[in-house]
Amino acid sequence: MIKRISVLALLCLVCAVQAAAQRVASNITSGSGAGNCATVSVNPYVSSTISIDVEGTWSATLTPTVKVSGGIYAGTSVVPEGSTSASSQTTITGNGLFNSGVAGKDSFQICASSYSSGTAKIILVVSAGLNASLFGGGGGGGTNNPGGSAGQIQTNAGAVFGGFTASGDATINTTTGTVTVKGANGTLFSGLATGIAKITTGTGVFSTAVAGDFPTLNQNTTGTASNLSGTPALPNGTTGTTQTVGDNTTKLATDAFVLANSGVGTLTGVTAGTGLNGGGTSGNPTVNLNTALPNGQTATTQTLGDNTTKVATDAFVLANATSASGITNQTQGQLPLPVLSATTLPQSTPYAIFVSAYCQATSSCNPGAGITDESHAIRAIATAYGCTVSNGTSCNIIDDLTGVQYWTEDPLASNFTGRLTIQSTGSSHQIMVDGTDTINLPGSTTFEGMGGTGSDQTPENVTIAMCNALTDLCPSGGFQTQHTTTAVGVSVSGSVMTVTLASGAPFTTTSTAVNHIDVGRWICLSGASTAADNGCFMVGSIVSATAPQSFTLNIDSANQVTCASPCGSLVATLDTPLINFGFGGGGGIFHTAIGNLILDGHGVIGSEAIVNAQGEEGTGTFGTVQMYNFTTGCIRLEQSGIYGGNG
Repeated sequence: MIKRISVLALLCLVCAVQAAAQRVASNITSGSGAGNCATVSVNPYVSSTISIDVEGTWSATLTPTVKVSGGIYAGTSVVPEGSTSASSQTTITGNGLFNSGVAGKDSFQICASSYSSGTAKIILVVSAGLNASLFGGGGGGGTNNPGGSAGQIQTNAGAVFGGFTASGDATINTTTGTVTVKGANGTLFSGLATGIAKITTGTGVFSTAVAGDFPTLNQNTTGTASNLSGTPALPNGTTGTTQTVGDNTTKLATDAFVLANSGVGTLTGVTAGTGLNGGGTSGNPTVNLNTALPNGQTATTQTLGDNTTKVATDAFVLANATSASGITNQTQGQLPLPVLSATTLPQSTPYAIFVSAYCQATSSCNPGAGITDESHAIRAIATAYGCTVSNGTSCNIIDDLTGVQYWTEDPLASNFTGRLTIQSTGSSHQIMVDGTDTINLPGSTTFEGMGGTGSDQTPENVTIAMCNALTDLCPSGGFQTQHTTTAVGVSVSGSVMTVTLASGAPFTTTSTAVNHIDVGRWICLSGASTAADNGCFMVGSIVSATAPQSFTLNIDSANQVTCASPCGSLVATLDTPLINFGFGGGGGIFHTAIGNLILDGHGVIGSEAIVNAQGEEGTGTFGTVQMYNFTTGCIRLEQSGIYGGNG
């Protein structure tokens, strides 16, 4: 019997694939920053060896490192070509050809740990398979030949090569890789008779089942029963023996038996029962069904949302009238919309669609987690009614839900056109932006609330707030900002502070994105061990856009000081607006306005209220827009391109 581990080994050998080699060429020309390292990505599942070719005229110490996904680079060793693992070294100080094992790693990097002069030309080649020179062994100038004989499967046990020939339940053709399974648990299939296979409990032995392996049938298959098949039908007119009156067995009943046992007598009257009327004691009495239930008639209350023909009680009606798919704070009371498509809309524009009515007719408002997601419903309404520039349809969406609601995405798509009105009817309407970042406004759109009196707790107020995961209930993780998650260090020289990340690139550098790091944006530092280093500063330059990222900030040199990584628990956060005019990507938008709203940053680090990044003619604010608790600013007209605008 072949052990399970042998079968697994055979399967691995058959399924192995050879990865194509990867080649990277770089020059090391400095001891830090750009030109300091040569890096190549490694497939941890198929890559095993990297060859390093070092050429040029230079004077430096080069250090090889490797990294596993999500980790940091750590030192490794290389072996000069033609040598064994006993000749491994952790640095390179001269030209030559070297090899290093990278199995299970995600990245290989060679950097100048010290640098004097010149250009070291580095060529890195990643390949799959096994580099025998890494495992030692004498003779042949350091070349190791696999063990075993021709036609055998090769093995490597503790750097000792050998070979074996597959046998037992399965064999393998080492030329074609074809696996042939001949049996199971030591029993050859070719030796079994034709029939139903049987596995013996306890031993696992395969064999062919015989009649004695099946239970004995105890049905009557003799006499008259042996002549019956299927469902028999008696011929018309078949006669039989009439049983005695009162017989209560399974014997067949004749017509005479039925009549004898029917108890024919004289009918003296018909009485109407519950839910019926009529009846009588003479003539031909009739009985009718009462179509009106008696006052006070009761019935079973069905479960919430039941959509059958069962009778509805008062309790069922009330429960479903206030539910609206999990939303209990509707105030408009519109009937559900039976059909939601552009073809069934009235022909006048703009169309007025209440969010509460749409929520009552669909499940778009309740994605789960016990929250009401208005942004899903608003986008679904715009899609169902075709509220887009290309359709020429301008819609008036009225968000009439109240209490605390959530937006987890932009409520309006970039091609929306029309008006979004957020109402509060007797109760304050507070929207928490949660699980997403900036709310972007498209062109030809009016975005308005119902004003306010200076506090977001008064009934007539409409508030849009950043959900702060540190202080608020944020089911989707809170308002999203770009910030560092690894160690950060700062160095101060005059009025310039250089911020350097230990690793990673958390800040977007795509110039057309609404939120990307650029000169003129703000970076907020928090958690520094030196209190003066905490604050929000304007970006002066980008030193390195790739990992590890580095940039400079314009500071007050009299207060800020150099602080080595990790500088306490220093975190750098990019300024992020709550509302932005436009969706990035360059270009401009026209005739978009926002008004009569309260905007609240809830103390989110890096928060900013409104940025008009792409607005042109007809864009801006109207009425009253109140802004509270933002850490970097309130309204910013910035069309230089640093928020994805025209530039």
